[in-house]
Amino acid sequence: MTGWAAAAWARVARFLREITTARDNQTSDLVRVTGLACAVQFVWLGAANWERFDPVAYGTGAGLILAALGTAMRVARPTEPGSDG
Repeated sequence: MTGWAAAAWARVARFLREITTARDNQTSDLVRVTGLACAVQFVWLGAANWERFDPVAYGTGAGLILAALGTAMRVARPTEPGSDG
């Protein structure tokens, strides 16, 4: 792998770590991982089954899940590693 490719993969890995961990960027956060999985699944289902995929129905369910995840993140903020309280 060339130097620029290795640097690109390192940036991708850093980005994924930052969006799936708590504020300290060390502790994995189930809420953030679930949100990322929901987004990836939406893109995958839309691309793989575009004839039968209903984005409105999936979007409604995914939106409700993401709203619940956002609420869970807000509630857990004071106890999150690396937070001020």
